[in-house]
Amino acid sequence: MFTQPLALLHVIVGTLILVEAIVYLIRALPVPQRSWVALAAIGLAFVLLAYAAGEIYVATQQTTVLTYKTLGWFGALVTYGIGWFWGRNRVRP
Repeated sequence: MFTQPLALLHVIVGTLILVEAIVYLIRALPVPQRSWVALAAIGLAFVLLAYAAGEIYVATQQTTVLTYKTLGWFGALVTYGIGWFWGRNRVRP
């Protein structure tokens, strides 16, 4: 299946991002501020959207699915960017 090394690298990086999103959600659970849990859950949902869209694209080669992959990627970027900003500026959401 993976005759292209860059495609394999893309799958590995995507899987690592998915694992990190799950770890981030688990680590946010004991935090007293529930907004961190919500932010982690939203980020994980976006990562799952992008991951699932990538899987569907590989299986079907339907280019319309790439729109969902892009939305998932961009949504995760914005969500985790907000979390980075809050953490960096010590904002108490």
